[in-house]
Amino acid sequence: MVVTFLAFKKKNKVCFGLLVIALPLLPSLYIPALGENVFAERYLYLPSFGFVLLIALALTGATAVKPGLASGLAMISLLVAAVYSAGTVSRTSVWRDDLTLFTDTVRKSPDAALPHNNLGNAYENQDRIDEAVNEFSTAVKIRPGLAGAHYNLGNEYKRQKRFKEAIIEYKTSLRLNPGYAEAHINLGVAYLNQNLLDEAVNEFTTAVKLEPDSAEAHTNLGTAYLNQNRLEEAVNEFSIAVKLEPDFAEARYNLGTAYAKQNRLEEAVNEFSTALKLKPDFAEARNNLEFCYERIKTTKRLTVGKP
Repeated sequence: MVVTFLAFKKKNKVCFGLLVIALPLLPSLYIPALGENVFAERYLYLPSFGFVLLIALALTGATAVKPGLASGLAMISLLVAAVYSAGTVSRTSVWRDDLTLFTDTVRKSPDAALPHNNLGNAYENQDRIDEAVNEFSTAVKIRPGLAGAHYNLGNEYKRQKRFKEAIIEYKTSLRLNPGYAEAHINLGVAYLNQNLLDEAVNEFTTAVKLEPDSAEAHTNLGTAYLNQNRLEEAVNEFSIAVKLEPDFAEARYNLGTAYAKQNRLEEAVNEFSTALKLKPDFAEARNNLEFCYERIKTTKRLTVGKP
């Protein structure tokens, strides 16, 4: 900044170039706010303009003092541009996709948790679950307080049906970040798969309080109630879910199931039919729809046959 101040008195263009370099870098100089992202290419995007401007001013000034330098400086400039161009081309292969980018980042920063977490997400997107588990596990070992990595690891354990381990990771994530509704939902799903229904209801209820407009949260709470045979409460939650998201086929199916258990067959038929329109390959909805039709026919035959 001192150099910039001195330049301002003599050369306004030089001062401008220095400011373009210095000002965008000021936020990145506060390292505690950056966490693990202390060194990143993006911090130099805007300052590079000031750097190029200063080089151009230096070349212009040098040629003005000694015209014979022009050709030599031009050659040097071309050489520098060629070197940077080669670096840019080689870097494009790293930026091809998330997997190549974060693989390169982990190789260069093996002791940083966030790159491992990001690489785990890249593996997860490619359904490479074992590799994703390895990266998320590494991330939480390096930085046990990284709530997102615990949550991601819990998701992978859930996909592997390792529900007890998933529960541990979700609970750790929620201890670090209690307001994370999605973690409450997935913890509730893990509890459901362990038939821990009261615990599942508690988690889904918390998720609904945190995100009352979440159709997913209401649907899962309804499912837990349905498994407890609390049919009125289940119907209420599924009804809220389909109001929030009318095209949610699974919520329609679950509402139809609850209606069928209450012997509200016409309403069940309507929900199963809607679910099939939204998701034509929904086999469970088709089977339950046919079952409801048969029950309605049987009920009508019995009613007609009464003396």
